[in-house]
Parts: sequence; structure tokens; C-alpha cells
Amino acid sequence: MPRKPLSGRLVAIDIADAQCRVVEINATGTGAEVTGLASIAMPGPLGKVSPEALGQALRAGLAGARIGARQAVIGIPRQLAILKPVALPPMPPHETAAAVRLQAERELPYALAEACIDYAPTGVPLVDHDEATGEAPLGVGLFIGAVQKSVVDACRSLLEAAGLTPRTIALRPYGTATAMLYAGLNPGDDYVALVDLGEGTTEIDILRGRHVVFSRSVMVDGGRDPVAEDEDDEASDDDVDLDEPIRDAALNGDAGDLSLFAGRQTAVVRALRRSLEAFAVQPGGGAVSRVYLTGTGADDDRLAGAVAEALHVPVAAFDPFDRATLAGRASKADVADLPAYATALGLAMAECDELVPGFDFAVAIEERMRPVRSRKPITGAGVAAVLLAAVIALPIVFYKLKERRLKAAEAELVALREQKATVEKLRRDIADITPWTDPKQRASWSEVLRALNVLFPGQRRAYLTQLQGQKGNVLSISGRAQNPAAINELLESLKASPAFGEPDYTGQHVSSSDRLGYPVRFTIKVAWLGGASGGPASAPATRSAP
Repeated sequence: MPRKPLSGRLVAIDIADAQCRVVEINATGTGAEVTGLASIAMPGPLGKVSPEALGQALRAGLAGARIGARQAVIGIPRQLAILKPVALPPMPPHETAAAVRLQAERELPYALAEACIDYAPTGVPLVDHDEATGEAPLGVGLFIGAVQKSVVDACRSLLEAAGLTPRTIALRPYGTATAMLYAGLNPGDDYVALVDLGEGTTEIDILRGRHVVFSRSVMVDGGRDPVAEDEDDEASDDDVDLDEPIRDAALNGDAGDLSLFAGRQTAVVRALRRSLEAFAVQPGGGAVSRVYLTGTGADDDRLAGAVAEALHVPVAAFDPFDRATLAGRASKADVADLPAYATALGLAMAECDELVPGFDFAVAIEERMRPVRSRKPITGAGVAAVLLAAVIALPIVFYKLKERRLKAAEAELVALREQKATVEKLRRDIADITPWTDPKQRASWSEVLRALNVLFPGQRRAYLTQLQGQKGNVLSISGRAQNPAAINELLESLKASPAFGEPDYTGQHVSSSDRLGYPVRFTIKVAWLGGASGGPASAPATRSAP
């Protein structure tokens, strides 16, 4: 979204895989010049290595390259973001932001509270097909961009660990697209594909005019994209399987004499073909007129030739510094693999002139929902109109307040009823357990144990291991016996005793590892009727050792 133009020095950070490309610029009123270039080896890619470790490596690399800018812009890799195309009618910017937030809440796979959201126009006009009046434009399409807050926080922590101040947290594809326009390669009304090559991930973007209309990240090493699997295009993919992993014999170890480059080349061609076919059939899509290569190894003529031969479109790698002004320590002669700097250069130049309307995840969507206040003086007619509107709106406001208070009172009443039900349940539970806990009602342990002692089978054929009091004057009796016959004898004794109610035999378990001659474990539940009106709350195990 639109941002304040840059003035002064800034460094653009592009972490692609385990390599970081850095471009430093100095922006003045007459333009911007590149004052520093660096390629810094990182301990790993963003999202897989702690941001502090990445920040320390970046700090050391910047110091070694003598890059001193403190303001920074960083590009989030495409595979860590979600892009959703939406169609919205024309409305003020703050209302558009509110509509985008509502749409994102419905479609994101994770909670809105866990996401940073922004939006960017696709430049695709929406028209109303009316045979009587013709086509009337209704608005333009938008990309809703979402990134998890943990990713944005990691970018902030990385920059802070490197001693940098984040100015913008952008999306990599929009930096690459800006670099192409900055190099004078405006596609106009044609569709042009940008292929940014990484070590394992390739980003495929399609531009028309000043807008990104398609963006996708694919794995070209036999894996699959974990995040951006088809959320950025509305093609049904009935004819094009975008989810099938990009595989090749050379990448799977069955290539024979094929080289690793040949395997990568084939995988890139297949990924690009699928993306172009998907874009061609989606609403507002079409055929791509040419392809530009950026990223690592993009200046290899063999790859450009293979893509051109397979897709029958012109293919070329472009020099992002062709029209750039280099000053100070920045020199193209000292830099290898110039196309790999395209994204970093585009991210930097986007801070001076937003050639491609893009994203800034450093600003919350709620900030964009605030309307911009007019600074024009209010005339007498304007004051009268405001007062009239206030008079009309006042009854509505009072009605809304009354309705809100009524709903709050109803909610409070429901909560009180639920609390009352909880209190009643607690009272019933207390009444159930009172006989076992109240000293005035509780029978002594000796009385209960004495009653049980005379009931247990003779000759020590069973013994008690645990005794517990439960609700409703119920005792849980656990023990061990030599055989089931001893348990049956205990059950008959309980039935015949006036101190106990009808016993409930809950089951037995026979232990194969018993060495004492009591392999059968049993549990019996029975009501306590003898002595006082209550029983013990719990009793330690009383065991008559065999």
C-alpha cells in the first residue's frame, strides 16, 4: 500500500534460501543511487533458523561490506505468505481495508489474531455485463495478503539483531516486479512472467502493466510447496494438477548421464508450464508474451534456451542494474550473478517510487481502516448539514444504545442462571458427601472395619486392601482373594448382614504374577447402613497379610 517516499540511506535485505543479497541505496530529491552491494552467507533460510542467529550473521556481513545504512526493508519469501484474489466494488481506502479484513477472517486457514494482513490491487477491472447499457466498470480486483505474525515478528527480530530499524516488511515477488519496471521492462497490456530461481524454491509471478496479477511459489527439488499450494489463483485446476510434486529422474537419482543442471532445468520448465496453463484459464488470465529470469543462475543461456524451446515464448535474463546509478563502493564488476540481486534492488527502489503497488506487513490492517480526515474548512452550510444529520441520527443512536444495554442485560441474566444452576449442583453434591465428612454424623473406622472383619471368609482366603467412602453412604471395598469362591462367600455375607445394603460386584482381575497365593483382585460397592447415619470419608488400606 502507499507509503511515504524515502529520503536518505536504506538497505534492502533479501534472504533467499541460505544466501542473503543486500543492496544499499541513497535517496535524494532527484533520485536514488546504489551505494553498496553484498552477498552474505546465512546459517539457513528464514523460518528454519532463529532470527537472532540470522541477524548476527547479517550484522557481520554488513560490517564486512562497509554498509552503514540503518533503515531497512526486508522481503518475506512467497512460500511463507498467502495471497487470495477478491473482487470488491469501489469504496474509500478505509472501507476497503475493513472489507479486506472481513474477507480475510472468512478465508484464512488460521485465526485472524495470528495474521498480519494487507492488500494490493491486481489491476484487473471488474465489469457488469449488461446487454442494454453495455459494460460498466464496477471496480478492480485485489490480492489479500496474509502472513502469520510469528513470521513478521521473526523479521523484526532479525533486523533488530543486525542493528537495523525496519521501515517496511514487504513480499519478495513485488520487489522482483519493481526491479523489472525499474529496468524499463514495462509489459504494458501484455502478460509477462517473472521466474525467480532459488536453490530449492522458484517464485513465478505474472505482471501486466504496473500490477502483479499472479504469484506462486513451487519447489523444484521433488518436494511440494507447504504454504502456497493454490490459494493465489481461482482456476479449478481440473485440467492442470498444480499440487503434483515437480519431479524429474535426474533429481531422484535415476538420471544416468544427466547432470544436476539438466534435472533442475527440466523441473523449472515443468513448474513454469503448469503455472502458465493455470493462469491462462483463470478469470482475467491469458497467454504470456515473454519470460524474464532472475535469481541464482538466471544468466545461464542453457536454461533460457530450454525454457524458450519448451514454452515457445521469448526468454531472457535481465540485468537489474542496467539503468541504476552506482556510486561509492558499489560496482557491477565486483559482483557475480547480477540477476540474483533483482529482488533486493526492487525492494529498495520501491521505497523511493512505488512502481508496483505492493504490501507492507509492518502496518496493521486496523491502521488502514481509519478514515483520513479532511483539513478543508467547514462552511456555514456544512455546519447546518452536520447539525441536521446529528438531529436525525440522535434517536437512532439512543435506540442502538438501548438495544445494546438490553442485550448486555440478557447476557448477564443468562450468566446468573448458569451460576445458580452450578450452585444448586454443588449443594446437592455437598449433601451427598456430608455423611462421610461431618464428624457429628461419621461412624468410627473401628465400627466399619469390625463389621467387615466378621464377614470376610475364614482361613484367610481373602483380605482387604482398600476402603473408600462415596456418595450416598456407599462404601467401595477392594481386596484380594485366593479364588472366586472366596469372593462369592463374601458377597453372601454382605447380603445377610444388617449393617450393609445390597452389594454391587463391579468386577475382578486375575494376576498371573502373584506369588503370595492371592491372584484374584476384586472391587465391591455396598451401602453402609449400620452404626451412625454416615461412614468414613476414606480409609487407608487395612491388610491382614497372608
